[in-house]
Amino acid sequence: MMLTTAHPYVRNLHRHARRFRRLLPECRFGAVRTVLLTPHYAFKLPGRWQLDAWRWWWDFLLRGLLSNMQERRFAAEGWPQLCPIRAALPGGFLVVMPRARPLTDAEWQSLDYRTFVTRGDGYVEANFDSCAREWKQGDLGQPLSPLVLGNAGAEAGLIPAEYKRDSFGVLAGHIVAVDYG
Repeated sequence: MMLTTAHPYVRNLHRHARRFRRLLPECRFGAVRTVLLTPHYAFKLPGRWQLDAWRWWWDFLLRGLLSNMQERRFAAEGWPQLCPIRAALPGGFLVVMPRARPLTDAEWQSLDYRTFVTRGDGYVEANFDSCAREWKQGDLGQPLSPLVLGNAGAEAGLIPAEYKRDSFGVLAGHIVAVDYG
């Protein structure tokens, strides 16, 4: 007997395979971290665990640990512009955040990056200007180079989120920084 895609057994098999795939976490790779996305949470692991990056595993691991520790340090400030951390392991070995929805085109276009990272504080805007130098809205990338990879300090008052769409998301109806480490 030949089974075709129209056969009920095959249709059920496809439906169950789709359900099973939805249960598996989606894997994304950042510069120095691996992020596992479930429907409700984002698990950030230090290191970029890809076969093509095996020669640099130790570098990615160390910088990923620093990034996770930086996110934990900033989340402790309680700023509403940051995606909260729900759980974390000491030493930066794991950070768990609620999963935020990606920004739409309109939300990304309307995001005032300077106001967002300074939290609208006039004193902090002076810190932004000294860190950003020649940066202009629309220049993708990180204008706040002193604030990356574990070097950031909350005392500057700046949110160390890169100016790129993937660094932001929507949680509970508000735009938040999801990658600030």
